Amino acid sequence: MSNAIAEVRSQLMTMGSEFGKVLPDHVTIEKFQRVTLTALQRSPDLLACDRKSLFESVMACAQDGLIPDGREAALTKFGNKVAYLPMVAGILKKVRQSGELSTITAQVVYEADQFRYWIDDQGEHLDHHPEIIGDPGQPKAVYAMARTTDGGVYIEVLRMADIQKIKAASRGGTIWNQWQDQMMKKSAIRRLAKRLPMSTDVESVISRDDQFYPYQDTPKQATKAVEALTVTKADIVDPDTGEVTELNVVETEETNEGELF
Repeated sequence: MSNAIAEVRSQLMTMGSEFGKVLPDHVTIEKFQRVTLTALQRSPDLLACDRKSLFESVMACAQDGLIPDGREAALTKFGNKVAYLPMVAGILKKVRQSGELSTITAQVVYEADQFRYWIDDQGEHLDHHPEIIGDPGQPKAVYAMARTTDGGVYIEVLRMADIQKIKAASRGGTIWNQWQDQMMKKSAIRRLAKRLPMSTDVESVISRDDQFYPYQDTPKQATKAVEALTVTKADIVDPDTGEVTELNVVETEETNEGELF
């Protein structure tokens, strides 16, 4: 294992100039390399994973301007590969830096909490009083709430039934078990983000979790040569809702390549 960490340390040093091209001004190359190395030393099982996926994940983290300290982002095992996982604090940091929202938060609601959510002619409202003294109990909901710079309030509340559907659709079951609160909050943020003004770089950070869900984002156009096609079925899973949509898959006799429509 000492040889593995030495090899990775050497490669991280070699990649310094590449990190410098993508890291924001407030994150130095040295700090990013040091935090990354510390994260790998604390999770030595990552060193046994596919090395290419490891360095690709580290570079993706740098491109998003986050550090893998377990708070802003994390490097985690996904099968035999390393996956980069933006954490809630990192996502909220990116959103705040964009200047498109004045505030944004995500919280888990527990059984002992006092919680109300309602909609009237004035818009969406939420009142949450967490239990901070006694046993909070089990989680019963999660929400994300944002206020735009013009004063608009947007709220997304997910019940545990919604969370269970999203979790069931994920290929990253161990990641959900390890980071359940984080994944619950991120699910609410992802759903809310669809209704918010977001820059491209913020959207890319929020959508990093797409790798854990077996779904197609942009289906291809079907060919017009209907007489040469064979129609079968495919399930497409939305990572934000856990809903499964059955789509027709078109295969040409000539190429036998599936296309969705």
